[in-house]
Amino acid sequence: MPSSLPRILTSVALTIGLVVAPLPTLGTQAKAPETKTREISVSRGQIKKVETPKAKVSVVGATWQGTTRIEKAEYRSKDHNGQWSPWKELPADDADGPDAGTGEAGKALQGTEPLVVPAGTSVEIRTEQKSDLYVAETGVTGNVRPGGAVAGAAPAHAAGGSQIGGFTYTSRKDWGAKGPRKGCPVEETKVNKAVVIHHTAGSNSYTQAQVPSILRGIQGYHQNGRKWCDIGYNMVVDKWGNIYEARSGGLTDAVIGAHAGGFNTSTFGVSVLGTYNKPASSAVLNSLKKIVSWQGQLWGYDPSTTVKLTSKGGTSKFKEGTVRTLPRVFGHRDVGNTDCPGAGLYGQLAQLRISQPVKPAAPIESKGIQEYYNKHKDETGPPQNPQRKTGKGVLQNFKNGVVYQSKQGVYFTAYSAPTRKVWSQHGWERGRLGFPKSDRYKFGHGWRQSFEGGAIIEHSRGTYPVWGGIQSNWERSKGAVKYPVSVETKISGKKPGSFQHFENGSIHWSKNSGAHYTNGGIRNTWSKHRWEQGRLGYPSSDPFKSGDRVRQNFEGGAIIHSKRGTHPLWGGMKSNWERNKATLRNPVSTEKQISGKKPGAFQHFEHGSVHWSKKTGAHYTSGAIRNTWSKQGWEQGRLGYPKTDPYKSGDEVRQKFQGGTVVYHKKRGTRVMWGK
Repeated sequence: MPSSLPRILTSVALTIGLVVAPLPTLGTQAKAPETKTREISVSRGQIKKVETPKAKVSVVGATWQGTTRIEKAEYRSKDHNGQWSPWKELPADDADGPDAGTGEAGKALQGTEPLVVPAGTSVEIRTEQKSDLYVAETGVTGNVRPGGAVAGAAPAHAAGGSQIGGFTYTSRKDWGAKGPRKGCPVEETKVNKAVVIHHTAGSNSYTQAQVPSILRGIQGYHQNGRKWCDIGYNMVVDKWGNIYEARSGGLTDAVIGAHAGGFNTSTFGVSVLGTYNKPASSAVLNSLKKIVSWQGQLWGYDPSTTVKLTSKGGTSKFKEGTVRTLPRVFGHRDVGNTDCPGAGLYGQLAQLRISQPVKPAAPIESKGIQEYYNKHKDETGPPQNPQRKTGKGVLQNFKNGVVYQSKQGVYFTAYSAPTRKVWSQHGWERGRLGFPKSDRYKFGHGWRQSFEGGAIIEHSRGTYPVWGGIQSNWERSKGAVKYPVSVETKISGKKPGSFQHFENGSIHWSKNSGAHYTNGGIRNTWSKHRWEQGRLGYPSSDPFKSGDRVRQNFEGGAIIHSKRGTHPLWGGMKSNWERNKATLRNPVSTEKQISGKKPGAFQHFEHGSVHWSKKTGAHYTSGAIRNTWSKQGWEQGRLGYPKTDPYKSGDEVRQKFQGGTVVYHKKRGTRVMWGK
């Protein structure tokens, strides 16, 4: 390949993620290393070099916007002797990625296969891509010991200690995996029907001690470069046959990966670390046989048979809806535009398709689950695999869903129920909702399932969880606000709390005020005054009937709803009204500010007004005294602001103002006494 290209793109951004922490010594306790990101811009005609730190393995890949295939991207590397390799193509990965229609597919980017770069290696990248190309480099170091400690020299298999299907594997925790990207739920389907074999491509010249670092690098590229939720494969096997748990969500659930675009649903993706244009070792094949046999037993199929799978579209070479008859063990190239898993390994796949008897339905060990199954077998279908522990309970997969047993009882979640999908988005039984404490049941014009930490409500406008103080308030007042139409949302800033919207209102919660609902005219008025961030703050009561009005209290005041409208009260106005509401009745306006030489505020009510100034405080006026004061120019006139409320004095009613006193007599009418 020539050492120069006709042109290079106008601007290339190289996103460099480097681990700056030094290698810890064996036995020190530390978290898995984090990556830091910086960008390098490459202008037309330039070739930019990326130096990878010593003792740090890096994973490099390129991503781009849009759906068109990359024109060309090439790389070369410099070895420790200072010699540059020939330019090599950085192959586009047209076949990996989420299935179309999944939540993961929305933000996913096109990209190349990840390239493993040895520690301390210089890499140069160039391209003919017309649009911007983003080169993501994740630098990782060290090996993760059991319990999350980072070690510098322990072999990769030393961390392996988890058991499943009769073989040992290294868990995500033990190789230092990060959790899924924020906002990414674990997506699953009912059953796995086949195993897809991959290779990761890139160098085979890695050591056992480097494998966890490489896995973290691939995960970093998939999450940060390709914008996937997690590493795309369900399991990974290294060249020594060591097996690693990859994608999160559980190895005995039918978790949907991002390893074979269009055919991720109902398949289990296993990738062998490295490039396999030549046959893989017997150690690799033996491990793959164990995984294939376990999957067949787990999901009840014979690996030597075929299966019909329907393309979900995406990056597959088969358009959405195409039905393909495939071996139960097939290569990525069978469904995607790729040579994965390499010619050598692909030629060995027949050795994995070993006929084995399909075991009868898995036994039911738990008495509680057995009793539940006896009563509900038409709903659950037959058991699919053995029960297993999860947190402080056990679960068992059945054909139509999963039965959970905990101190809450024994309950079923159906694969087809929207409730189960929402529950998965919030961490299953390990999340805030915890274990089920009821089956899904009819609830008004929707459905409900209760959990130890809340409930999930299904209805025509969606499926949403409720929990905590908001749930408690909703349980008391659901006739007023009806069904949820959003999830609980956190409120940050100077007035932290949370809120959740419902069909007929909202519920707001704060530490100081608790949870209370708002609806109707009161809610609309509160919104005009900036919700909880305004002067009123959070609600401190639900709406309640008070005479001929509906009232709701807030941290900074109250809102009154009556036939005369809906208006807020706060500060001195509210204090005066509380003392005199029998006289004043309901508010007919919002408090208004008075500017000029005599600043203050006023608010009108059915039977009077309340005026406030800094010097006089808040006092009401009504009836004949108010009329006389108005003729004198209100507070701007000679009388100024009221200094008292009206009060009885013999057979008269008097009220003091800054500039005098207004006196009312039933027979003689009103008069003004000037002066203090």
